[in-house]
Amino acid sequence: MTKKGVREVTAILILTLVGCGGKGGTAPAAAGSGEQKAAAGGEKTAPAAATESGKPPSPHLGAFRLGHELSPEGVAGREDRTFGAGEFVCVSFDLLGSPADAKLHVRVVTKSDEKTVLEQDVAVAAGKSPNVSFKMETKGLAPGDYVLQKIMSSASAKIDGQTLGKADFKVVKERPT
Repeated sequence: MTKKGVREVTAILILTLVGCGGKGGTAPAAAGSGEQKAAAGGEKTAPAAATESGKPPSPHLGAFRLGHELSPEGVAGREDRTFGAGEFVCVSFDLLGSPADAKLHVRVVTKSDEKTVLEQDVAVAAGKSPNVSFKMETKGLAPGDYVLQKIMSSASAKIDGQTLGKADFKVVKERPT
């Protein structure tokens, strides 16, 4: 392995161990996946390191949270992965390294057969805070296990439908108190 290759592998390992934002522990990502999932507190993705060629890092997610409320700063609070039917799922994350014309789309699919049950576009404030937050209503979703997929597109960066991460959550008939 070349000296450059050793530095890149070392940087990836350090970034994987350090992580970014969120809370809770992390499990190592699958080789080449570019993301780590926290066991309880939220999803984490390993940040892309600046390349030696000077190219900006590729878009990636920072601190990710699912919860029952959004703070005035746009951060999901009362974090949870289980929601009662009809409740709002509040989502927040940092979108880092995104181009100015980034467009974000979220899709909710059933975990068992990946059938799309909900889709929505999400506003990204170009050049502003990297925090992205939104609410999704679970009204109409049957009790079960779901996956939230975050997908980005950008004409200037020639990105068309790049998946930035996934997060599992559950809808129950009545959420335990």
